[in-house]
Amino acid sequence: MHEVLLALNRVPGILGSLVATTDGMVVVSKLKTDLDEDAAAALVSSLLSGTMALLDECGRPRMDQLVLRASRGKIIVTDLGHSYLVVVTDRNLDLNQGLIEIKSAAQTLRRLGCLSV
Repeated sequence: MHEVLLALNRVPGILGSLVATTDGMVVVSKLKTDLDEDAAAALVSSLLSGTMALLDECGRPRMDQLVLRASRGKIIVTDLGHSYLVVVTDRNLDLNQGLIEIKSAAQTLRRLGCLSV
C-alpha cells in the first residue's frame, strides 16, 4: 500500500494521499504537506457520512468519487469499499490526468485486498 501511495504522490500536482476506514481511522498515510492525517481522515469521514445520507434520501446509489474544490487545491475521495483513498492536490493539478492516476491507484488498492476491516 505504501508503494501505491508513493507512486501516486509522484504525479505533478498531488501533495499527498492516505487510506482511511469509513469511520475515519487512518490505515496508511503519505501526506507530503503539514496536514494532520487524523484530522484529514476525520473530516473526510464526516463529509462522506453526510454525502451518503443525502444520496440515500434521494434514492441514488453509492458514490464512487467525491471531488472537493477549494481556492488552493482539491481533495479527491475515492471509495475502496471498506475504506477510502484521499488525495490532496494543489490547484494546478490537471484534473483529467489526475483522476486517471487516482482511479488506477484505487483499483490497485482494491486488488491488494488488505482493507477488509
